[in-house]
Amino acid sequence: MGFRKNNKWTVRSKDNILVRKLVKRLKIAPIAAQLLINRGLTTVTKAEKFLNTPRERLEEITPSHDIRAALDVIKEIISKSGKIIIHGDYDADGVTATAVLMKVLKAAGADVVYHIPHRLEDGYDICSDFVDISEADGVDLIITVDCGIRAYEAVELAREKGIKVIITDHHEPGRELPRADAIINPKLCDDENLLHLSGVGIAFILAQCMIKDFGLSEEITKEDMLGMVALGTIADAVPLLGHNRVLVKYGLERLPETSNIGLQVLMKKNGLKEREISETDIAFLLAPCINAVGRIGDASRAVRLLLTDCLEEAEELALEMIRENGRRKRMERKIVEGALERVEDEIDLEKEKVIVLASHEWHPGVIGIAASRIAEAFNRPTLLISLESGIGKGSARSYGNFNLYQAFVDSGHLFIKYGGHEMAGGFSISEEKIPHLRRCINDYALIHLSDEDLVKEIVVDCEVLLSELDFDLIAQLEGLKPFGNGNERPRLLYRGAQVRNSRLVGRKKDHIMMELIGENLKFRGIGFRLAESCRDIEEKSMVDIIFYPEINDFTGQEAVELNIEDIKLHRQESKTVLDLPTLEMVSSEVNKELNDLWTKGELDREGRFQFIGYPEKAAKELAAITKENNTPLCLLFPLRSMAADFEKSLQGGITPLNICKIDGSSFKEEIDTFSQEVLSGDKDLIISTFECWLQLQHDNHPITKNFGLMGIHLGFWPKATHYLQQVLADSCKIMNRWGKTTVILGSGEALLDTGDELKADKVYIMHENASPYLVGSLTGNDKISYIKDLCASLKDQAVVLTNSSKEAMDLYQMLNSLDSLRLSGVGVFTGILTSSQKSLVLNAFNEGALKILVASRNLEQHFLQEVPGVVFSTFPLSIHDLGRFFIAQKIYLAYNDNDMDKTFKYLSRGCPQKDLLNHVYLRAVDLNCEDPQLLVDQIMKENPSFRIAESLFKTAAAIINELGLLGLKDGVLEAKVDPLRSWRYREAENELKAYYDLVEFLAPGRLEAAGTYMD
Repeated sequence: MGFRKNNKWTVRSKDNILVRKLVKRLKIAPIAAQLLINRGLTTVTKAEKFLNTPRERLEEITPSHDIRAALDVIKEIISKSGKIIIHGDYDADGVTATAVLMKVLKAAGADVVYHIPHRLEDGYDICSDFVDISEADGVDLIITVDCGIRAYEAVELAREKGIKVIITDHHEPGRELPRADAIINPKLCDDENLLHLSGVGIAFILAQCMIKDFGLSEEITKEDMLGMVALGTIADAVPLLGHNRVLVKYGLERLPETSNIGLQVLMKKNGLKEREISETDIAFLLAPCINAVGRIGDASRAVRLLLTDCLEEAEELALEMIRENGRRKRMERKIVEGALERVEDEIDLEKEKVIVLASHEWHPGVIGIAASRIAEAFNRPTLLISLESGIGKGSARSYGNFNLYQAFVDSGHLFIKYGGHEMAGGFSISEEKIPHLRRCINDYALIHLSDEDLVKEIVVDCEVLLSELDFDLIAQLEGLKPFGNGNERPRLLYRGAQVRNSRLVGRKKDHIMMELIGENLKFRGIGFRLAESCRDIEEKSMVDIIFYPEINDFTGQEAVELNIEDIKLHRQESKTVLDLPTLEMVSSEVNKELNDLWTKGELDREGRFQFIGYPEKAAKELAAITKENNTPLCLLFPLRSMAADFEKSLQGGITPLNICKIDGSSFKEEIDTFSQEVLSGDKDLIISTFECWLQLQHDNHPITKNFGLMGIHLGFWPKATHYLQQVLADSCKIMNRWGKTTVILGSGEALLDTGDELKADKVYIMHENASPYLVGSLTGNDKISYIKDLCASLKDQAVVLTNSSKEAMDLYQMLNSLDSLRLSGVGVFTGILTSSQKSLVLNAFNEGALKILVASRNLEQHFLQEVPGVVFSTFPLSIHDLGRFFIAQKIYLAYNDNDMDKTFKYLSRGCPQKDLLNHVYLRAVDLNCEDPQLLVDQIMKENPSFRIAESLFKTAAAIINELGLLGLKDGVLEAKVDPLRSWRYREAENELKAYYDLVEFLAPGRLEAAGTYMD
């Protein structure tokens, strides 16, 4: 799958402790809690204030700085029938701010007019010429909106002429302030809620104070202005935090029912009439129409639209603005297309990190937007210059952390004039100096802009599981709105989704739609303008996605849909073969002892080292150490199921292990092949079973000699049993025949005194299991109600165990649907999760963000730092599955008789009984087949609907082959052979022995009385 861009993804760190606190106090989902933390809302009080924005909060929006002085000046001028002029700005913020003050001043009876400067002819801010004209027109008071904070000369001239000045501006003040009669600027206040107000936000505050102070509530209300405030605030891209959030939230609510005729018409012509208006509607539909007339024409038309009471005039103006916006789009498109071609033809992007282009055909009012598009397309700062009569007017947009203003300072000798800030700027320059600018700014970039800076970074709020996505979460995410600068739409990350049924959609086929499958769940995803990025996507590709979940009801039925922002091929995360070590190196003694052996070159001598506690982790460290020392490891298990589990747990590491697993399903030919691979150094790890290895040793097979170190995993033994004695005896036989260094691993009380029997030279106690309190109070079959009540009643954390991933997911969804549990935190851990998803869940549980962790049997002992309680919701597969969790203080047995039967039937299907052996044998006779693999292939081909696993047929065929029955022409198997003569059969039967040990251990008489879990 080829992607045009490879964006850098950065995932914010997660604070599980604080998440748990917010979840508990605010009764929200962990994802919503983390999103609040990411927005700096790290206390319950701050988070509550952010989430709860009652309309009364509008009354709190009052700056202290100069508001009284401004009101007094306005009242004085009105009382004297003086003339007022509002000096606005040509963007949407300035236009709406002008309209707001015009409305309230008109309502107060003022003689007021407005002036919107022309972008190209007048430029930004109040100037001396404007003051002179105002004097000539008999103006007594100038009120600036969205400008004026650095208009020192113009304000001073106004004072000299006796004209009073009120400055309302949200831009950064200089070292000194203009000597105006009043200055209302949020940067001069101490209130952080006011800090990010836009120009129209400040105008609204002044208007609101006038309504109250002048008694204008019957003439005008703040509700009439809120729609304009939301429009201007969103258009100016100020952070939607503090009071901006309140203004925009209620402004958006007000817009559909606004009494403003001009807004009504503009919304209608943009297809927004009589429906909920969103931030996106303003940013991409309404605001561009207003900004367009300021970019390429006269912005005062937009003010007229917002002030008119005439429907006919509003229709005419709105249509004119929409046409202007269409013209602006065409101009922008032409500039961007031309610039893209010229970048390809004229610029060597390997050498030039800043794009500088100029043209006589580009409109100066549109090059700023076009520069943003080019910067985004090529991931680098861009300067576009409009040429006329030998002079270039330029607009620049930065990228990444490149400080554009400092770059301008470095090239300052080339400009006629320049200005701006870190991310954007403007300038004028002589045409002949443009090549010098291109060289100079690129020389500066070579020092201050690294290749890493040119990679787009997408900051992700948090990594999630698909199982966490539901309607309730989406409702909570909606509560974070309005989204915008400073409160961006959340970005969630999911790793390892499988793509199905992807297809291009849209008129231009530039969007992509797909089904995404993970955790046995399926969601629809839509990636807008991602078709090019995913042009080579294949069916069943595994991908990682950054997305935002939404509710889609296109088909008439509501469903969660994933709005995809970026997508990459899934790659295994940076985990070592040790998988997920959530504790310190608990088996550091393994490292120390074995490294000493390697250093001293004593691996060939006989030595037995027993480590008790966390055997799964110790085994993984052992595999890593031997891999590092280029010494093949042989690791043996008493059960085939344990060997298979360990092999699966190693998958996905970035330290790849070349593994061969040999057990009862392996044919002789396969074992011989593995032996050659081990001998040639192609294998790092041999995994096998006791029964298999004893037979191979008996046969003096070469594979039993072609490795450097042996490890024996005894299992998890909460109590001595008959089967344990067999395991210990088999271990001793294996070690005696090996005669070199062996590391013995295991866990459980029953192993504490086995050192002498195993003839261990040293015994290390890495972790001593608890003696948990067994609670077995379930007597009927209504275990679901029992588990619900149990989990709800527990005061401490607990792990709820199942035998399979499907059972875990089903139980998780059921428990998470209960409000009492969901608000306490419920997570799920299964083998189908990716490594990072497993870490995500385990960290949340270990740090206390989750009270209940539902897990399949893939959960390993050392993954858990502390476990007050473990609940077995199904009957374990063996005594080892039970013994693994004797690290808990209490074990609750929540299975029922049906579960015990289900486990027994499952294990029985893994052991080929005589009827199956007979069936396979007779088919071999009928087919005249002497090759065991061909026999299995033929049986599976004839019976594709068999519910018996292929591995069981393979074991049966291997048993028949082992006993020399393949190739016989007649006879009945029962009359010819005792299956117990086969080591493969004995290996399969050991699974049942471990199960019988478990049943004996959990006899009803050994359990506590019912109901004790409620204490």
